[in-house]
Amino acid sequence: MSVVFVRLPTMLASLCFLTLVLVNCTNVALRYVWSSPLSWAEEVMICLTLWGVALMFPVLTYQRAHLRINLFDSLMSSIGRRIRGAIENIALIGSAGFVAYQSSIVMQLYLNSGETTTAARMPMWLYQGSFFAGFTLTALAALFSLPSYLKDDVEDQQAVPETAE
Repeated sequence: MSVVFVRLPTMLASLCFLTLVLVNCTNVALRYVWSSPLSWAEEVMICLTLWGVALMFPVLTYQRAHLRINLFDSLMSSIGRRIRGAIENIALIGSAGFVAYQSSIVMQLYLNSGETTTAARMPMWLYQGSFFAGFTLTALAALFSLPSYLKDDVEDQQAVPETAE
């Protein structure tokens, strides 16, 4: 499962950010050297940023690298921490699933309307698609990682670095 929730999204997000840097550098050079910037660069960079960030949601979820406040963890038993982790994960599944569902509705509206961005003429569903993909994969990553919260050998719910195979 680490291929689906870690490696592939990380590679795609890296590709988004690399493309973003290339578009930005090209636009800066065209703007300041030749006084002819790309009219569509900002819209494309925003879309690439949205996709890059959304693709990292499931990675953080699968690796249990969420931001959390562990104020009471030292007071909890091992079972208490596992129960707290499972409840957090179930809440994440529900909230990510809800956001994915709502974004699918908005994405469908954009698909039906055929609306595009002003300069790049990119379909608007492409922007909304990043939310749908990111939160759908996050809900699935949380669902697949739920059993690890319930195992007896899981003491610390902090992120575990991915090891190379």
